[in-house]
Amino acid sequence: MERASIYLRFIGLVADGLVFSFVSTILFYILGSQLSSSLWTNIIFLFFTYLYFVLLPLKLGGRTLGKILARTKIVSEKGAVTIKQLAIRYASLYGLFFVIQLTIFLGNQFSNVLTVIIVVAVIIYMIRDPQNRGPHDTLAGTKVIKSK
Repeated sequence: MERASIYLRFIGLVADGLVFSFVSTILFYILGSQLSSSLWTNIIFLFFTYLYFVLLPLKLGGRTLGKILARTKIVSEKGAVTIKQLAIRYASLYGLFFVIQLTIFLGNQFSNVLTVIIVVAVIIYMIRDPQNRGPHDTLAGTKVIKSK
């Protein structure tokens, strides 16, 4: 099992972001007029996130659409990835993205510096890890490898 480079992982991340944003936009455009509260919007967003980042890779052998494009997949350190590992992986990863988005939303000089620090820290973590795992992979006991 050959580890996926940071570049391949970045391609998969960007592709997943584009697919997820596109489908989310369509979904909320269709359902938006029927959603009377932000609570329902958040519930639908969380459900779609769970479908795309947990159930889809579970059914596609550790792949999302972005990972298929990048020819990578998520595996467990012990074999096939489990639903628990995928849930932990994406909860921690998107928890980190939430912190970054929150700092950007605050929009002051400190938040910009904090965002850069978080991104650089994750990149350094991945570079230093022999398997190019991010903190979310370490927490979940997963890694991203090249696939055919």
